[in-house]
Amino acid sequence: MIDRDDLIVFCGRKHMAEKKVTGARWLWALLPVSGASGGLSILIPLHILSLGGSVVDVGVASSFYNLSIIPASLLWGQMTDTIRRRRPLIMLSYVSGTILLAMFFFTRSLPSTILLYVIYGFIGAAAAPAVNLLVIETSSKAELGSTFAKSSAMATIGYMIGTLPAAIWLAYFPLQTFVTYLVMLSSFSIALSFWLIPEPPLTLERRVVTKSPESLSHRLFSLPTIFLKTPSLHDFRTFWRAVRIGTGRDLLTLYVAMTFFFIGGSIFFTSYTPLLSAESSEGNVFLAYSFLSLVNTLSFPVAAQMMKKYREMRVGHYAVALRIIGSSSATVSALFLHGQPFFIATFVTFLIMGMAFSATYTSISTIILKILPKGRQGEFLGIYSAITGIGASVGAYASGWFSFVFGYATSFIVATIFVSASLLLLLPLKDK
Repeated sequence: MIDRDDLIVFCGRKHMAEKKVTGARWLWALLPVSGASGGLSILIPLHILSLGGSVVDVGVASSFYNLSIIPASLLWGQMTDTIRRRRPLIMLSYVSGTILLAMFFFTRSLPSTILLYVIYGFIGAAAAPAVNLLVIETSSKAELGSTFAKSSAMATIGYMIGTLPAAIWLAYFPLQTFVTYLVMLSSFSIALSFWLIPEPPLTLERRVVTKSPESLSHRLFSLPTIFLKTPSLHDFRTFWRAVRIGTGRDLLTLYVAMTFFFIGGSIFFTSYTPLLSAESSEGNVFLAYSFLSLVNTLSFPVAAQMMKKYREMRVGHYAVALRIIGSSSATVSALFLHGQPFFIATFVTFLIMGMAFSATYTSISTIILKILPKGRQGEFLGIYSAITGIGASVGAYASGWFSFVFGYATSFIVATIFVSASLLLLLPLKDK
């Protein structure tokens, strides 16, 4: 896939003109499909509830969806390294995803809805490794950072395109009909991919991501599931050996802290959507999550500016503390507010939660990047992906039962406890 000379070309020690750089026009193909997957992530819990399901069923769907992405990322990552062409895997993901979306229109039972959602998550992961490598393969070294930023912007704008129209759509049409809009978005991505996705003259393997600070930081900031290399038992032993001799203790602390952070977030949002739908309309649920996406988008650059003025760990401490305030505010709302007041309070809660997430993830991820052992970034990030992904799945499953048995406020209290534990782990750490 990649030899030493190609890697030297990528790192900029030879002139990039020797290889054709295609440009970033193809990134437009990512926008509609991001809207389709974003809209589906809100539609599924509401559809489960409309079929007579409970918050437990919502938790099961979210948990198995998160779990499916872990083996999917491993499989599709290996496929991406094996297959030299990028368009086939991306098209496979988009075409299969569109077919699955269309099938949601006909689902009338909880098992079929959950199963389709899990399969959608598994198939949807096929495009991610190819897309991320394609960014590197079609960009010059000088353009790499801006191209990754554009791909993130496409995903964020796409999410809002997929969720915001539902606020109007659902005022006139039943919930399940919104799937037709998502199918149209996904189909549009198929057409754009066919015309715009290039086949690069130079193909790389996933491990090349660790050779570029821009690509490595983008992968770490994008999702908790990052498998630049399939984690093996040897990788876990190496990691634990580093912890025992002291060189990996801070890294272990950060991993556990972020796992608690993700568990808390998973518990919170898995239960919040059913509660919000019970206190308001389905269209308002989409509206609220569109607002949360906007807050996240605007907060990331603010968090980056904060880290220029303050130490990264200090920003992380304040951000996690802010997250505790956000989940605590949801507890108060669940106990004392109902109907329209609860819906209005949701925007305050989501404003706090969104700002806190952006600052936490930016600051802590930056610290993790700094202390990753040279030459073992891929292995140690694989471990990070495994434990945070499993943590998010466990949190989603537990959330449904907590809310069903003890009430929504209890779930938010438990979420607050996990985030508080994350903060307690981070407080003794110093900047590197």
